[in-house]
Amino acid sequence: TPPEALQVDVREFLKAMDLPYSSKGAREALVQMNVWSTDANDNSTRRSNNQPQPWPSEVLQAVEWYQTIDQKRKSRLKQYLVQKGAPGENNRNLEGRIDLTHLPSVCIDAARTSFRDDAIGIRPRKGTGRKVSKSSQWEILIHTVDVSDLYSPTVVDRSEKLKLLQEAAAKRGSSRYDLPSGPLHLLPPSLLDTLSLQTRSVDGVREQDTIINRCVTLWVYIDETTGKLLDAGLERSLVSAPLALTFQSASDLLEGKQSEVSRVMEHAKAMLAVVDRDLQLWKEYRQGSSATAKAREERLETREQIDRHIYGDSNGYNPRDDGREGFRRTRGHRLVDTALDIQGFALSGLLKRADACVPFVAGTERDG
Repeated sequence: TPPEALQVDVREFLKAMDLPYSSKGAREALVQMNVWSTDANDNSTRRSNNQPQPWPSEVLQAVEWYQTIDQKRKSRLKQYLVQKGAPGENNRNLEGRIDLTHLPSVCIDAARTSFRDDAIGIRPRKGTGRKVSKSSQWEILIHTVDVSDLYSPTVVDRSEKLKLLQEAAAKRGSSRYDLPSGPLHLLPPSLLDTLSLQTRSVDGVREQDTIINRCVTLWVYIDETTGKLLDAGLERSLVSAPLALTFQSASDLLEGKQSEVSRVMEHAKAMLAVVDRDLQLWKEYRQGSSATAKAREERLETREQIDRHIYGDSNGYNPRDDGREGFRRTRGHRLVDTALDIQGFALSGLLKRADACVPFVAGTERDG
């Protein structure tokens, strides 16, 4: 049952559509808006809980087509990587991408995360050839899966199947994970899995050198004395399989709570220490120069305190790390939150520098 104020809006909305204020009425409204389907017997694509998810057959056929071409493309890229020259070299046979497969990276997500879309890495400034102040020794890398196939108009116009996938995503706008009936995904889960970063686990079941991820990488330089953002840029890249960590395992590494760790985890610990230090410096600088950033942090702290009071920390309570059982921020949560914050800040600056349109958050007057 929605809050009372929202109930009024929902009642008026359903009344305008001449539908009853009930679960059936709400479902029919979703059907009429093309967000849901009446075909409850379509078992070609299922949710993780084996309930049918209503995707049109033409969309599912487009998914299969995309998975086939994506597999062929990645196989071709692997072949070119074997033949090409030095690591980090740009090659037109690599779709004009920078080869970053020699650099390690990590994904930090909730334990129950199904689809991973970003990773964090570093590389030394002196190895990049960029002319940046020596007060910044490290380049922070934020890798995001490249979904330009679905969202770039120049690409979509070449294929009706890609256009179908783009339209399917546009109808839903975003994935919803807070619905009582289960997640309502932006796209069919099988496609989201194809688009997601392919990672490797701590035990090394998935070898790093056998996986290629097509990404868009944001690189940033932070002044390690003041925390000021010195420079940033974007490059289309190829990234190897990031190490998959949970918020808790990342926190334990940063806080030194794991007495014995593998060599892979030692490397991850060293990398996270650099990223955490530099991002914390930028966060403090940002909050000192921006009232908006400071207010945001205060809101998050208040929300966390309220949920701690509601759910409590005693009696062995071990909440989920995805916010479904109270808002908690471990050190791993804070690192990822700051990484995404600087990503948005840097991208907005790059768009303005290029005199490009900056999108707004839907329903607000804020930069998106």
